[in-house]
Amino acid sequence: MFIYITIDETIASNATLGGSGMGSIIGYASSAGLVLTNSSYNSTLQISPEQNSWVSSVSNLGAVIGCPLTGFSLNYFGRKKTIIMASVAPTIGWILIISAQNFEMLLAGRIISGMYCGMISIAANTYVGEIASPHIRGTLGTAFQLMNVIGILFGYSMGAAFDDFRWMAGLCAIPPILCSILMFFNKETPLYLLSQGKEKEAEKSLRHFRGENYDGIDNEMYKLKIYLEESQKNKARIRDLKKSYNLKPFSMSMGLFFFQQFVGIGAVLFNMTLIFQENFSVQKLKIFA
Repeated sequence: MFIYITIDETIASNATLGGSGMGSIIGYASSAGLVLTNSSYNSTLQISPEQNSWVSSVSNLGAVIGCPLTGFSLNYFGRKKTIIMASVAPTIGWILIISAQNFEMLLAGRIISGMYCGMISIAANTYVGEIASPHIRGTLGTAFQLMNVIGILFGYSMGAAFDDFRWMAGLCAIPPILCSILMFFNKETPLYLLSQGKEKEAEKSLRHFRGENYDGIDNEMYKLKIYLEESQKNKARIRDLKKSYNLKPFSMSMGLFFFQQFVGIGAVLFNMTLIFQENFSVQKLKIFA
């Protein structure tokens, strides 16, 4: 089966490049951890293994902070601006790490850069989901996770190429900044523009993503209007979770997310190099990891 994807939809999907920025934050912890804790690298900053555990994992705390901020920003500023503004967090975070003189600066940098993980994972998927045609929404929806894995690999590869955690941090700062720069050339999603009462701009945006020769603009605009009307009439409330038809799928989803994280995958990703250290020499383990 042939799946047709317009050029503009492909370009707009560069929002998923933020996934590589998120992945580089995860992968960096593993590569930098070895340099920061091993005296043989003559790093300008040394920390203990216990401190490194905090530096590696504390980005999750930043993600917890970033998630609720994104929910507000998506509705107030829009999808496009939220993705652009999200790059502020990793930029500040990476600068702190690059200039770090002590453990506390590393910790602060990881927390702030970790906010990006919580923000971009929501904002990018929302953006792509709203600009993609229904027949390719699932295909483009997987792009974020693909870019996330590529970003993790990129972070790991920094350990094989450099012995300086500051150089690693500088290169890992590139993906989120590049994502935001490219987003300046994208348009806002039709659904958000329509929710703000900007019908003409919404139609123009939809035509941009679908192409000038697309003859289904009126039909899609009609469906978007119906969707918004139903959403406003049936706003979700906390007590709605008590209803069985909501509680069951909600519980299943939360259970899936819970076990997905609590199997310990985070600990493995953050400490991949240190795990390999138990079995390989210092000279080889970064490449294997």
